[in-house]
Amino acid sequence: MTTPGQREKLKELLGQAYRARERMEVGARWQKSLMARVREIGPFQPTTRFLPTFERFVWRLAPVVCLLALVLIAAFVEIEVASWEDPIQLFVNGAEESMLSNLFGV
Repeated sequence: MTTPGQREKLKELLGQAYRARERMEVGARWQKSLMARVREIGPFQPTTRFLPTFERFVWRLAPVVCLLALVLIAAFVEIEVASWEDPIQLFVNGAEESMLSNLFGV
């Protein structure tokens, strides 16, 4: 983390180096040493983190999941898989008491 004072100092140093570039001669030796240092560093290999990859996957999958949910809801409504008459009849007839007594052995 750099502070504003450090940024200003760096900006000033870079400005001085830029203005002094015309007076400075760069020789073949300097270029070779610079390129050798660059080769030592090697190629840039970004590290993949889990969260950005997972976030991209979720956003790509979200429209598919929504569409699938809508299709399934429409199919269930059309073929009436969820019939509400049976659970209502259980409560009206008092069958829940006998079911609970059978379940808990009371």
